[in-house]
Amino acid sequence: MVGIQMTIRLPKELETEAYRCFRCGFCRSQCPVFRAKQNESWNTRGRMILVKALMEGNLTLSPQIVERLYGCSLCKACETTCPAVVQTYEIFKKTRNEIYRLGLWPIILTDISASIDNQKNIYAMPSDDRTIWAMGMEGNINLKVGKKAKVAYFVGCASSFMGRLEGIPQSMIRIMNHAGVDFTILGPEEWCCGEPLFLAGAPQLAEEIVRYNVKTFRELGIETLVASCAGCYRVWRQEYPAVIREDLGFEVLHSSELLAQLMDADKLKLNKRGKGVVTYHDPCEIGRHCGIYEAPRKVLENISGIRLVELHKTKGDGRCCGGGGLLKAINPSLALEIASQKLDEVTATGAKIAVSGCAACKLNLSDAIREREANKLNIFSVEMLDITEMVAKAL
Repeated sequence: MVGIQMTIRLPKELETEAYRCFRCGFCRSQCPVFRAKQNESWNTRGRMILVKALMEGNLTLSPQIVERLYGCSLCKACETTCPAVVQTYEIFKKTRNEIYRLGLWPIILTDISASIDNQKNIYAMPSDDRTIWAMGMEGNINLKVGKKAKVAYFVGCASSFMGRLEGIPQSMIRIMNHAGVDFTILGPEEWCCGEPLFLAGAPQLAEEIVRYNVKTFRELGIETLVASCAGCYRVWRQEYPAVIREDLGFEVLHSSELLAQLMDADKLKLNKRGKGVVTYHDPCEIGRHCGIYEAPRKVLENISGIRLVELHKTKGDGRCCGGGGLLKAINPSLALEIASQKLDEVTATGAKIAVSGCAACKLNLSDAIREREANKLNIFSVEMLDITEMVAKAL
C-alpha cells in the first residue's frame, strides 16, 4: 500500500477532544503497548499526534501510520491517567472508521469481515460446528437450542470454535444445570456478536448482525442474556442499543454477574474445597469499559479453600493482557509480548492460578504461559482459568 495524502474527518466533538490533548505524556505509564515497544509512536500521546496531523492533512496515511493506529488494544487505560480526561477510545475508534472508509485498513481485517459476512463467525467455520464444544458432555445440548426460556446463553465465536476455550461454555452449562436455570442457546443459529467489526472501525457492517441477534432472542421471549465473553458482553450492552436506537427488551449480564446472583439466591452449592493462591485479572472490556469489578471477586471469595491475592495494579488501574482491540489478530507477537509482561505481575503474587472473565484474556495469557514453558522461563507453573471454570471445579 502506497501512502496517501488524505484528511480524515472526525465528528466536531471528537476533533475538539483531540485538541484537548496537551501532550503531557501521563498516558505512557499506563499504555501496555508503550511498555512493550518503548517507542513514542506506539503510545497514546504519539497516536494523538498522528490523529491531529491526519485531521489537518499534514501527514501521509502510510502503512506504518495505519500500523500504529491499529497497534492499540483499545483498553482505555490511557483515559484513567489523562489529566484532561480526553476521550481517546472514541477518537481511536472513529479514526479506524475513517481508515476503513478510505479502504486502507490492515488486510487481515478484510479476511475477518468476509468470514463474518459469509459464515457468521470470525473463523470461517461452518455454523453446524457451533456446538462442537459440547461433545462428550452429559445430556443433549441440542434440547436447549432454540427453545423458549427466560435466560439465553450467548456462547460467542471464540468459545464455540476454539478447542482450548471449550471449558468456558462447558462450565457455564454445568453451572446453569446445577442451579436449575431455565436457559436456551442458539447453537447453529448463533451469529457473531459483531464486535470485531466495531473494533475494526466498520460498525456499518455490523448492523445486519445486530438486528438479527436482537430479533432472534426477542422471539424466544428471554428476559436475560448472559455472555461469558467480555467482548460479547460489552458489545451487547454498549453498541447494540445505539444501533437499534431502542432498549433491547431484556437485561444483559456477564457470567460473573449471573454467578454472583445465583450465589446470593443460594442456588450454587460449592461442595468441593479449592486450594492454593489465586489472583484475578480484570478484563478491560468488563472492567474499565463496563465497571464490573466486584462481582467476580465476590464469586471467588465464596469458593472455600482458596486465597485470593490482588495483582499490583487492579480494577481501573489494571494492566491489559494485550488480547483486545483486535491486536492479537493484527499484531500477534506484540499481543504476546504484552501478555508476557502481565505474567510477570501474576508470578509476583505467588499465585498458582490466574483467573479472568474473558475468553480473549484466557487465550492470550495461556499462549504466553505456553511460550514461557517452552523456553523454560517460568519459575513455577501458572494455570489460566476462566471464572466459570473456577466455579465449575468447585461444584
